[in-house]
Amino acid sequence: MNQKQWLAHIQSLEVLVEQNEQAQGDEGQCLEQFKQLTSGPLRHFFLPRYLNTWFACAIILFLFSLHTLFGNRLIAVFQLLSLPFFLYKALLFLALFILMPLFFYFAGMYGMNRLIKHSRLYKQKLEHAKQRLDSANAASRETFQQLVSETDIPPYYLKPYAIQKFKMYFLHQRADNLKEAINLFEIEKTFELHQYAMFRFHGEKKAYRAFEKALHFEKHKKTAALVQNLKNNH
Repeated sequence: MNQKQWLAHIQSLEVLVEQNEQAQGDEGQCLEQFKQLTSGPLRHFFLPRYLNTWFACAIILFLFSLHTLFGNRLIAVFQLLSLPFFLYKALLFLALFILMPLFFYFAGMYGMNRLIKHSRLYKQKLEHAKQRLDSANAASRETFQQLVSETDIPPYYLKPYAIQKFKMYFLHQRADNLKEAINLFEIEKTFELHQYAMFRFHGEKKAYRAFEKALHFEKHKKTAALVQNLKNNH
């Protein structure tokens, strides 16, 4: 194809590329929601990945309540087991007043979370999330297959960031064919990634945010995974 034909071809793909990006985004959201539900309703209170301010409030309240109710008994145990060695006393204090309460907190949260996960109502909620994920997977795969079947552009570049770049190359006559457009894109992407790293290193947020699209494109592995799945199915 010549320059004008490539431009027209890319313009005809823009809507489908956006739809594919939206479908993959919806799939990612459904997957994240399913993972969260799989982790349980109390995930924010004890799982490291989901810890937030709820965990901070819960652990402070738990420690305060525990030491208020059983503080005298803990002190009695500390005095009973204490020996005239500073290091021993420090370790004993750490074990009785911090590590042991933390153990009971995390064990209790894990147990309650497990009980709720096995409830009938929660299993139904999880099943609905699984159905939404399966539907999103099917929609994403169908959109991607349609997109791949309508163009010879490598799947790696079938994302809005790259397609818009290609469009501008052909529109402003910077490239005559796909190979030249890809080479130009890779040069500019490498430059933008370098600029991003440099501005990020110096803490210039407004500057490096201008180059974040290149970073997101480079980190995007979904397309490669879809291509591999398609190959495996065929």
